[in-house]
Amino acid sequence: MSTNKLKPIGDVLHTDNAGFLIKNVSQETFYLPLKPLIDGLIKIAQSVFKSRLHSVYIRGSVAKGTFVPNISDLDSVFVVETEPSDDEFEEFKKEIKDINKKYPYVIGIEKNIQTVDQLVNSKSPIYKYQTVCVYGKDLTKDLPKIKPGKESVVHLEKIINSIDESLPKISKESEPHWIKHWSIWMCKQLIRSCHELIAEDLQQFARDIYPCYFATSKKWPENELLLRRVAEIAVFGTENKTELLDITRKMRGFLKPKIAEFYRQ
Repeated sequence: MSTNKLKPIGDVLHTDNAGFLIKNVSQETFYLPLKPLIDGLIKIAQSVFKSRLHSVYIRGSVAKGTFVPNISDLDSVFVVETEPSDDEFEEFKKEIKDINKKYPYVIGIEKNIQTVDQLVNSKSPIYKYQTVCVYGKDLTKDLPKIKPGKESVVHLEKIINSIDESLPKISKESEPHWIKHWSIWMCKQLIRSCHELIAEDLQQFARDIYPCYFATSKKWPENELLLRRVAEIAVFGTENKTELLDITRKMRGFLKPKIAEFYRQ
């Protein structure tokens, strides 16, 4: 049993009187101590993509000002005019990895690259409501408003396929570092998918792990222990492959009928 305990931190997006989600990040909420790192990321993107770099966005705990050293990562979105070449992408990854070494308390830097068209046509609430533009023209201001429910789904449509593709890969993995990395990635998807099932009823949208766990454990108290462990792994990870496989299979059984019912409604 893990000795790591969840802490009641994190928040949710609420809705306005018309039922649309309300943005909760801005330049005022930004975690300023990481500005030198972000300036470095912008310089890397400018060097690699040159004039094709359109804009850069930060989301997650850094955008909200809730960054926790040695636990949080840095979620970034780089928008380019055209798709990068393989060579550009490899160079970009290498430069990002190198700069991350200078900030060891940042556990990772997400390298999300989108074209302008991809971002403009995206229906994800993440871009509309959870990003702060730190370079270029802010495209998210013109994205359509979103209501919680089917409109705000990020993981739910693909979570079962994600589980089915991941289980055999996890089974074959023997490196503890990668098992832990995989466990965090998978359990984040799992607990967020659970919350997406009840977002419309709650009139809110959440990606932070504790609020997702708290709301879903209240909805399904008979599964509280399972949901809590999923949330713990989403935050702290596990190197126990047997436990990860067991929990992932249990969550598949839990989610599949609920997803079917969700899309029948």
